[in-house]
Order: sequence, then C-alpha cells, then structure tokens
Amino acid sequence: CLDCAGRWVCWVLLGCACRRALHDCNGRWPPHERRVSRRRRGGDGGSSVRLSSVVRGEGRPPLPTSIPDVGFRLGLDLNPVDIRDPDAVAWLKALVWPERREEALILDNAIELAQDNPPHLLTGDALELLSEVLRGIPPDSTLCLYHSHMLNQLSPQARGRFEEIIDQHGAVRDLNLISLEGRAGGHHSAIELTQYQSGSKTTRHLADCDSHGNWIQWLESGSL
Repeated sequence: CLDCAGRWVCWVLLGCACRRALHDCNGRWPPHERRVSRRRRGGDGGSSVRLSSVVRGEGRPPLPTSIPDVGFRLGLDLNPVDIRDPDAVAWLKALVWPERREEALILDNAIELAQDNPPHLLTGDALELLSEVLRGIPPDSTLCLYHSHMLNQLSPQARGRFEEIIDQHGAVRDLNLISLEGRAGGHHSAIELTQYQSGSKTTRHLADCDSHGNWIQWLESGSL
C-alpha cells in the first residue's frame, strides 16, 4: 500500500494507541512477530510478542517481503502511561478484559520489551503539538501518521481541526495517514489509508477488522 522507494520511514502516532506501538528497537520496527492466519508470517520470529489475526473473505493483505528502516518514531498522547511506574503499569493491565488471557500475556511481554527501550512520547494535545512536529520531519522521508480509536474521543470541532491540520501539511508535502476507527452502527472497525501525493488527496478503505485485531477482512482489489 505504501511506496517507500528506499527512503526512511518517519512515524507519528496519535492518541493512546501509540503507547503500545512505539518501542524503538534501535531505529527499526518493534520486535514482534505478526501472523495472518496460519500460512503467512512476518517480523521477528524470535520475539516474545506474537500477534495473530484470522483472515476473512477472499482477499489477502499484501504483506511486504522486506521492511523499510524507520528513521524517526514519535507518539503524541494527552496522558501517556509511564511504563517504568509500577502503579501506571498495573492500571494499564487492569484495562484488559479478564477473559482475554492471551491479550494479557501479549501486553506483559510488550511492556517488558518497551521497558528496555522506552518509546519517545510527547505529552499534550495532538492538535496543539502536531503542526510543529510535522514541520520538523525531513522532506525526503516517507511520512506516515497513524491513529486508532481516537476520533470518537474528539468533539466535532476538534475532528474538523485535526482534518484541517492534515490537509494543510498534505498540500505542501507527501504524507500517508493510516486510521483504524469504529464504524457508525457497526461492531467492527475500518482500516483506511489517506494519501497526499503532489497535493492530491485520496482515501482508500483497505479492510474491515475486529477492534482488537482478532480478524481482518481485506477489501481492496489487487491483494495477494
């Protein structure tokens, strides 16, 4: 879905999802293994953090054969959890539903990895911090922004302001916005990719998925 063309990837993650997505791992991707159904795997096969998802339908997500290097990774969160604080970690673990034992184990292992390589987080309102952060991203990099289950926490006015900020920066540089947000009236989430290329904006509905990532249904044509 993304053409990095050999360039560094710069990630900016927004909202509370950045807490679990950001351990830096020496400038590369977080050290986890991802498994899509039984036949397709990627990432670090020796990692203690293993994520799996069942594929529904006929489409298949186009998993890359190689992973680009990450030159910059930053999270913006209104109230980030300090994973070095035992009380904060206990609170984070309490948010996992009691019957989701596998998810609790994944969180335990992810916390251990992140404590060895604490993520780079900025505390504050993303609407106030984002413009300055984006201006500091090297123009010759592939800029990717990501948020999940964030928009429902914003007022209509704040959502409009967020879209304005993205549009303003997309008008002067190429960028990619990946979102995972709930569908109105539905019991699942949608994965969308909004791209700004040479000032032109396009939005693609790539897939539907379980809110916790337990299944994914790839919708875009041309899947592998």
